Amino acid sequence: MYSTSKLCALALVFAGLASPQALAKPQEAMAGAVAAPDRYGAMAAREVLKAGGNAVDAAVATGFALAVTYPEAGNLGGGGFMTLYVKGRPYFLDYRETAPAKASANMYLDTKGEVVPNLSLVGNLAAGTPGGSRIFTSVFQVLADVYDYQLALPEALAKPRFHHQLLPENTIFFEPYSPFDAGLTKALAERGYKVEGQDFNGDIEAIEIVGGKPVPAADPRARGVAIVVP
Repeated sequence: MYSTSKLCALALVFAGLASPQALAKPQEAMAGAVAAPDRYGAMAAREVLKAGGNAVDAAVATGFALAVTYPEAGNLGGGGFMTLYVKGRPYFLDYRETAPAKASANMYLDTKGEVVPNLSLVGNLAAGTPGGSRIFTSVFQVLADVYDYQLALPEALAKPRFHHQLLPENTIFFEPYSPFDAGLTKALAERGYKVEGQDFNGDIEAIEIVGGKPVPAADPRARGVAIVVP
């Protein structure tokens, strides 16, 4: 059995961010609830919740499952938004994708300079970067820095992040502006890992609700801006 105290309420409702009354009285459920585009994503989330994970853990599990069973949902090249409520503190995270490095202003135009219908929406030219797995590891590391290491949200967004996935095997990627030091690289090599730099690990903009008021924070990696409009 899993503890209901670990469950978080997730909702893609922007109005909730502007409602201190709603945030002051979070709703609790006696069971977890999962909605996913296919049964495999839902089953992955269910197993994580049964094992004691919270809603963020379950959402990450669903995302990884959908990367295999429903790739057109955006996992292979895309981004998204997340609202979450963790330990009495609500957050809104924006981890939207950016265009690949070799994208150009005219890549969706024909020889006459006219827009080609759906070219930016369907096919390999519609992909954004980073893809799903980097999104999940980025979100996890920001939240871990906030809750496990008690960093302020702006500091957590600015901290170096790394990425590891199934393939290439035993490879850990670091950000180009935050390379691993020699000691860490050696320790990882002794455990069978190699480290490589990557061009971009994604950026995250976030809003934390403090005392019923939204407090924005922007990731310094890119051109993201986080402001509150009164």
